[in-house]
Amino acid sequence: MNKYQLVSEALNSSNFYANNSSDILYHASSIQNLKEISAKGTTQNKKIGLGIYATNDKTYASAFSFAWKDSDRISVGQTNNGPWIMHIPLSFKPILAKKVCSIYTVSIKNFHDMSTQVRTPEWFSSHYDVPVLGEEKYRSVLDCFKQNNLQVKWITG
Repeated sequence: MNKYQLVSEALNSSNFYANNSSDILYHASSIQNLKEISAKGTTQNKKIGLGIYATNDKTYASAFSFAWKDSDRISVGQTNNGPWIMHIPLSFKPILAKKVCSIYTVSIKNFHDMSTQVRTPEWFSSHYDVPVLGEEKYRSVLDCFKQNNLQVKWITG
């Protein structure tokens, strides 16, 4: 058993997270069955560099259950603490209806709060691989959006 499995087993067996939801974060991926999330070769922010992004907001995490970039004309936002809304070109709909994804639960340990740098509920870790504590699998990205109350506005043209 490696060190990540030991930590994961200890935290899960003690029911630590049952009453401490503020100690967990969510990380979405189009790759299922991960045991750890690697800091190598993941998302790159020009100001921060390579690293793992996670959030304490599961709905917001859902928006990142598939790979996209700003040049795809995709955006996600929230107004006055209202619902999260994602704008996606209609041409993505058939792909997202077929693409599986997962939302992983990870410990807040080794992450730091980025709220002073961005206006979204993101946390970031660039130094450590992160053990997976739990996984919710979805049949499709659209199913993930629906189950986690992420509203989608389809863009035409």
